[in-house]
Amino acid sequence: MQIKITYMAQIKTITDKSSETISVPDDCRAQDLIAQLCGSYGDHLKQVLLDDSGRLRRVILLFINEEQVRWEDNPPLSENADVCFMSPIAGGN
Repeated sequence: MQIKITYMAQIKTITDKSSETISVPDDCRAQDLIAQLCGSYGDHLKQVLLDDSGRLRRVILLFINEEQVRWEDNPPLSENADVCFMSPIAGGN
């Protein structure tokens, strides 16, 4: 199935794109998607997204269809789901 992913802030810089549509298995869940993305984009993305125990870092926000989800919930994805990853944004005076 197809899902759309939006990358914000530091994650956008790592992937070198603001969004993409990818194919995932029909039974894909949030944690499966993160593993697939870390496999595609390598250790730099993995270090930003996951902590030392392999869980999503608390500073990373994950939204599926505009609803924030927690790592523990590991919801299933559906066809044409909109997934967004946000990392902390710093700057300003």
